[in-house]
Amino acid sequence: MNKKEEKGMKKIMKKLLAIGCITALTGTMVIGCGKAAETKSESKKEEKISVMLVQSQNIDGLQEMFAKLEEEEGIKIDAQVIPDDQYVKMVQMKKASGELPDVVQNNVPHIFNILEPEKDLYDFSDEEWVSQLVQPDVSQFNGKQYAFPLKANQGCQNVIYNKDFFDKNKLEIPKTPEEFTQLCEDIKKLDVTPILMASDTWVPQMWMTAGFARAMGSDEASKEMTENIFNKKKTFADYPQLANVIDELLALRDKGYLNDDIASLTWDDAWVELSDQSGAMLFGEGLTIGQNQSMFPDTHFGVFNLPVDYDAQDLLCLSKYTSGFVVRKDCEHIDAVKKMFDCFAEPEYLNLYFASAPGFPAFKDVDGGAVQKDVYELYNSHLEDDKLVSEMNVVWGEVESLFSDHLWPYYLEALTKDDIDGQQVMDRFEKDIDKFMEQNQKEE
Repeated sequence: MNKKEEKGMKKIMKKLLAIGCITALTGTMVIGCGKAAETKSESKKEEKISVMLVQSQNIDGLQEMFAKLEEEEGIKIDAQVIPDDQYVKMVQMKKASGELPDVVQNNVPHIFNILEPEKDLYDFSDEEWVSQLVQPDVSQFNGKQYAFPLKANQGCQNVIYNKDFFDKNKLEIPKTPEEFTQLCEDIKKLDVTPILMASDTWVPQMWMTAGFARAMGSDEASKEMTENIFNKKKTFADYPQLANVIDELLALRDKGYLNDDIASLTWDDAWVELSDQSGAMLFGEGLTIGQNQSMFPDTHFGVFNLPVDYDAQDLLCLSKYTSGFVVRKDCEHIDAVKKMFDCFAEPEYLNLYFASAPGFPAFKDVDGGAVQKDVYELYNSHLEDDKLVSEMNVVWGEVESLFSDHLWPYYLEALTKDDIDGQQVMDRFEKDIDKFMEQNQKEE
């Protein structure tokens, strides 16, 4: 089998696995453990909690937690698993129809821009587990605990590269923008795609929104800019560094450093190509290495911070959000939900989660698993030097509903159609923000 055929076979197998998982999980199902009836106490009353799960966040470790919960506490999870690109719309539809499940999984605090915490969600501020949170502010709204987080944060957004490919070809980690450009040129000469960019809109936008945060220079500067834009005191034209973030990526594309199938390459297939050395690098969250490593056990992945002209400080963008759960305010099974969260806050449960997806736990005394050494070192070195900034998606949370239908598609259009530049992307988005703010003022 030649390399092209082998690559095609890997893609087919990956898709078949994904289809199998979706077939097994999509729709309503009951998650349980086969030994539950043998081990749980006869005195325990079986209860059922309805939960809506994000497909990419429904990992093996979480399933093990659900199974343990049923086996030991008699609490079954009636789960509906929704593909990522349909999830927000599904939550909005269920909210509008009054059909929200007991528990909704999503990124926190992003979910607070889809569901109104004080109106729609249950407040867990008085629960004992709140005192055990490592970074409570990530999952709180106005100082109240409306979510149960699994992680302290999602880690950092950086370049993920194939170490085996770099070692084989004696390639060095770049320290300057010029070195990065030369690296891409050297990789291109090897007939390998330097940078893999996927079509899933939530994926390529990380390069842009992480870049925005780094270009602004600090969280304080990002917040000041946001206030000025949202209140129409200034325009995006007053912040040309934002458009420059997009234009720098477009320049890399024009040099042939990006894959030519951005419009169709999926995030999963990008990992296949990174593993089989059809591509050398991609941009994403470093902690996703742990989630994908089991699919590619013979490949060694690494990370580095992208050197760019618009950030002389070498800032590292932190994904200041977490996968977690929120609960419908009028939940009829609140006692069972509280019991579930009490259990999930314990190391014996959360250790299962991080065994399959190493990361930074939301709770004290939990084993975060074997976080890859260079992922941890990149994060820790920037933390110690006070060089972490929050991704712009968090700062712009008030207009989060505009991201997937407006900003991210504009950006993808710029990458794939070559008909608009960075400033035009920002100008379009500014009009959307103005319209959104005006509509909200009318409703108030």
